Amino acid sequence: MASVLILEDDFELAKAWQQALEASGHTATIARSSQEAIEKVKRNRFDAAVVDLMIDTPPDSEPDSGIHFLRTLRNLEMPMPKLIGVSGYYGSDKGEMAANLLKVYGVHKIVLKPFEPAVLIQLI
Repeated sequence: MASVLILEDDFELAKAWQQALEASGHTATIARSSQEAIEKVKRNRFDAAVVDLMIDTPPDSEPDSGIHFLRTLRNLEMPMPKLIGVSGYYGSDKGEMAANLLKVYGVHKIVLKPFEPAVLIQLI
């Protein structure tokens, strides 16, 4: 079974994904910012990461995003065997922009929110 990092700012959503993954035999760790996710990757080995493209941040903090996490992984040469991007962005392109942007960083699949946690289990 896989060890999965979940980068998602919506804690309730991340918790639901974590519970579904763990119920299927995987281990899952939640990070709520790209910096927290990078620190966890430096300390632990993960087989996969579920990365939210758009991360809400408080007005007084630095902007954050799943792309920041992916860029940092690449710059630090910290490979991740499987990357799954998630996005609530639909816009007029139905997620094509997110798919193209994340493709640059080696993302295997983009999943548009909302989706059932079973989708993650299938992708992992």
